[in-house]
Amino acid sequence: MKYPKWFPYPSSWLNALLLAGLISVSGYITEDLYGDILQKTFYAGRIDLLMLIVAIALLSPILIITFVHHWIHLLLSRYAPDLQAPEIGQVKGFMPTLFSWWEGILGWSTMALSGLFTLVVGLILYITLGVGLSQWQLVESDRPAQIFAAVTWLTSAAYLYHCSYLVEQRLIAFNEKS
Repeated sequence: MKYPKWFPYPSSWLNALLLAGLISVSGYITEDLYGDILQKTFYAGRIDLLMLIVAIALLSPILIITFVHHWIHLLLSRYAPDLQAPEIGQVKGFMPTLFSWWEGILGWSTMALSGLFTLVVGLILYITLGVGLSQWQLVESDRPAQIFAAVTWLTSAAYLYHCSYLVEQRLIAFNEKS
């Protein structure tokens, strides 16, 4: 089936869903670890240590995405080589390849840009609907707002993955011509 170029392909939606799942799982794992450490360093007054821990916490999704991507393709190359993408090749060893590191950075930037886009769209909608920022309280029971944020995040992540795919295809075609 031929999809229009402006609409994300199924692989882009799958990447966005896998990234959302990976963020959820890693968020639950790291929330307790970093939350407790952050609280202790904040109350101790160690701003330098606090900034280091925040930087590590912000960059740790790159490592998580990189290793998960590598291990998934390691399993695919061993047990289902027909499903493996040809540009990845044969994956060997437990250390990530350059391609997996690229996917880790791409996943992290997609996560950040989609979150920023969702925040901007949400703020614009709340402001234009007449709700002031002082009245804006997103509570856990606000299901419509959570569903809207999730759909907006997934859609923007799928479009970012789709743009990445289109750029890769353009570069591959350009390389083949020259």
